[in-house]
Amino acid sequence: MTPRGDSGPELGAVWLATDDPAATARFLREAVGVAEWDADPGEALNRGTDWIGLDAGTAKLELLTPAAFATLGGSAGTRLLAFEVASLPAAIEAAGRASTELGPTVTAPWGRSIVTRAPGDVHVQLYERFRP
Repeated sequence: MTPRGDSGPELGAVWLATDDPAATARFLREAVGVAEWDADPGEALNRGTDWIGLDAGTAKLELLTPAAFATLGGSAGTRLLAFEVASLPAAIEAAGRASTELGPTVTAPWGRSIVTRAPGDVHVQLYERFRP
């Protein structure tokens, strides 16, 4: 691990297995606005078919019990990506154009969120924090 100053090591990547990397990447580009990361995955993988890199900015790694994960719309074996958005209504509109499965809007003390299902059986949480 390479230290990142006083804050500890930096998470380099999260690998997510999906049945259809191209469709999952397309959804994340259209619904969330992430960009492809132009990198060579190496000789063993075909870029754009077996492997697609996405630049999602900085990431936090969250570990939850199954019960806590269920409160976020997940279940055992669920793959969930969470993205903070500037405007939840705008993100819901974009996700609605890219997906047909939108969950209900959930309001919590810290903000609002929605979980949608992307191609490849990946759940995507879009959330907006309440601002003081």
